[in-house]
Parts: sequence; structure tokens; C-alpha cells
Amino acid sequence: IKKILIDKNDLFEDDRRNVLNKFYDNIDFNSRKRLKKDIIELLNL
Repeated sequence: IKKILIDKNDLFEDDRRNVLNKFYDNIDFNSRKRLKKDIIELLNL
């Protein structure tokens, strides 16, 4: 799985959520559960 870095300053909240949803669509459920927390923390840096 590729690591994707998203600069939160480049995205509005809704756009960020859409990006995450598209990203999750390409990940199986178990991986998604593991990655969600890390991704949210990354976006909140």
C-alpha cells in the first residue's frame, strides 16, 4: 500500500473527506481500520 501524504492546508474539510473516502475505497476493510487512525492523525498535524 502506498503511503499518501495530504497537506491539509491545500484542502477544505469536505474535499479532505472526499479524498479520504476515495482512498478508503481502494483498501480492504481490515487495512482501512488499521490505517484510519494514522491518516486522521496525519491530517490533524
